[in-house]
Amino acid sequence: KELLHQSEPMEPLRLAIVGRPNVGKSTLLNTLSGSERALASPIPGTTRNTVTVKIMAHDASSSSTSGSSRNKQHKLHHVPDGRSDSKSGQHQQQHHHHHHQQQISIELTDTAGVKRVKSVLRNQTIDLFGEVDTAAMAQALDTIRRSHVACLLVDATGSNIEPDEAVSFEASDYDVRCLPARAILTQNDLRIAQFAEEEGRPLTVLLNKWDEVPAEARQGLKRACMGLFYDILTQSSKGVPLLTTNSKAIGTLQQVVPTAQRLHSRWSSRVPTNALNRWLQAVVAYKPPPNIGGKPVTPKFISQIDTRPPTFSINVARVANLPKSYQKFLTNSLREEFGLHGVPIRVRFRSPSNPYSKDGKGKRGSNKSGNKRRGGAKR
Repeated sequence: KELLHQSEPMEPLRLAIVGRPNVGKSTLLNTLSGSERALASPIPGTTRNTVTVKIMAHDASSSSTSGSSRNKQHKLHHVPDGRSDSKSGQHQQQHHHHHHQQQISIELTDTAGVKRVKSVLRNQTIDLFGEVDTAAMAQALDTIRRSHVACLLVDATGSNIEPDEAVSFEASDYDVRCLPARAILTQNDLRIAQFAEEEGRPLTVLLNKWDEVPAEARQGLKRACMGLFYDILTQSSKGVPLLTTNSKAIGTLQQVVPTAQRLHSRWSSRVPTNALNRWLQAVVAYKPPPNIGGKPVTPKFISQIDTRPPTFSINVARVANLPKSYQKFLTNSLREEFGLHGVPIRVRFRSPSNPYSKDGKGKRGSNKSGNKRRGGAKR
């Protein structure tokens, strides 16, 4: 396998922190930044406006394929008003002796908790709070749209979930084996995850307060949550990282940053065209597409046409006859071969140009694998 090449210039990694009220978003921001920029309180709904903090962190993206950075300690340094603090300055001096530990800038954004309007109104608050709650969802979605990576926090204890907020298995075709996830996930959690994917943003999910979950229930609960996110996210985002954290243990919270860096690196990467076509030839030889009407439907050429998210174009003779199942097979194989786990990828299947058509350009069919991008800026 060939290494992926970074295609974008260095810039601050924008990490959006989203989720329901009182799940630990402000605590996470304060822990990572080493400051009290966000007001953390046991009272739900304390944060009403976005809070953005810049930090510096060791670059973990270089080990995104090997995974070796998971066992390393990542020291984080708060950068108030664009200036490095004393610890950051000391680390920069040590950088000359540890050239492999490059630092990058990260922008953390905390958002207001998202809660159903009905629940707010039923608690006998004034109508204005219903409007604020609606604005909280719009704020979270807009923050995701402007971010590079989204971090969805979930309270693993399932506290403060109203009955009408829980995931509805009756009105969906979710796997019943995921039913335990209903105790801690809401429809808004799933909506946020789907929106991040539709916007082409990598997503990581944090099950916070994991230490408060009974030990005998942890394995089943985590497996149910992974299965549910596997169901709701299409083939463009398989392998979303699911982390377990303890809001009282700083070390468990700090794993968020290296995970986000690895996702950002894959999301911004470009695969060499020759490596892509070697893969395509090998995978088609290993599992050829079925013949339709006695004629082959063969993928001929692949190239990467965009990044953020990685977007690929595959030329296929008689593309309209290429089965959806084979398109899904190629997409999954592509992700597996080049280590694009956890990031949305787009694969477009097109008919090659016909040089004998009247206009000289030929007809060009198109079939996209994955969700269409919604409105909003790419970067």
